[in-house]
Amino acid sequence: MLTVPAPSYRYLAEKYNIKKSTLWARHRKGQQSRSKAQRLRQSQRVLTISQEKEVITCIEDSAEWGFPLRYDMLRDLVSTIAKKRNPDFERLGKNWVRRFLSRYPHLRGKMSAGLDKQRKLASTRGIFEHYFDQELIRIITLFGIQPQYISNCDEKGICIGLVGREKVIVKRGEKHPFVPQDGNREMVTILETIVAQLRIASEVVIGFFEARENDDLLPGCGFATSLNGWTNKKIFRWWIEHHFDFYTRPADPSVHRLLILDGHNSHITIDALNYCRQNNIHILCLPAHTTHRLQPLDVGMFGPLQRAYGQAVEAWSRKGYSSITKAEFFKLYDYARKKAFTPENVSSAFAATGVFPLNKNVVLDKL
Repeated sequence: MLTVPAPSYRYLAEKYNIKKSTLWARHRKGQQSRSKAQRLRQSQRVLTISQEKEVITCIEDSAEWGFPLRYDMLRDLVSTIAKKRNPDFERLGKNWVRRFLSRYPHLRGKMSAGLDKQRKLASTRGIFEHYFDQELIRIITLFGIQPQYISNCDEKGICIGLVGREKVIVKRGEKHPFVPQDGNREMVTILETIVAQLRIASEVVIGFFEARENDDLLPGCGFATSLNGWTNKKIFRWWIEHHFDFYTRPADPSVHRLLILDGHNSHITIDALNYCRQNNIHILCLPAHTTHRLQPLDVGMFGPLQRAYGQAVEAWSRKGYSSITKAEFFKLYDYARKKAFTPENVSSAFAATGVFPLNKNVVLDKL
């Protein structure tokens, strides 16, 4: 009896337009049910479908707030979630981000604009109009945010022992009138927060000194340390939860809040953005190089604060006191802050930047 050889995988694949690998798998391993195959694919995924949806929400919110995630930031976020799901998880494959983006066509990788380009664009009227129409006004209107829940935060560097420039009376012809000053140029950073509608939030002092909480120095103030005396991501994450949220938290947790700040890299952490999303805190990042027109603290608060502190240092020096210690700095700064951060100045700062009352023409008419 003549035996007919079985057709090859290649022959059948070409004849029926089926992948050769599929034919081989079905023949050798047996046909799997659709549900079994789906469960196998699910078990091999780094994240579950619900976790991927959470990651997508974080990506979209970060981009909307002005902090689009870099590829490495996305990999760090996914790796953190994957390790919680599977303690034996080691690392993502090098092509994971590309495959992730291919599964969600509405997302794509795109090169971010450099600072030089942003500096050029910032001088155009369109940047300011987009900020008001597509960001500030849209967020306030969409979520019904009330003025008492609109805040602005920024950091201010203070040289402990320097006086400010003031007009003094001298004999005609004297070119350089000097006033005594301590001369201590040690820098202390203050992370200030103001809230619209005549309510001031709080401040955090950042410096080289030991971290502490002491109501005798600055009532309601938090203290933190960093290697360079400026804000870093760890401090900002602590501040957003234990300071900003504490002082501005509404009685009704469903109420939305808006926090306006500049786009400095020290503010950007996935953890901080996730905390804000979970607590209805919307972060609005100001366009690059526009803080001199759009940030209330820069426009109406830090100038009076600097002058008031300089006057306080000069008055201290005129009395013949010794060098200004950190304990004395807190007293002088508290005096200057109370003098500068008045309800009238806070209200004027938000009005001058078109935030409250909401009026973009206040800024646009000055361009």
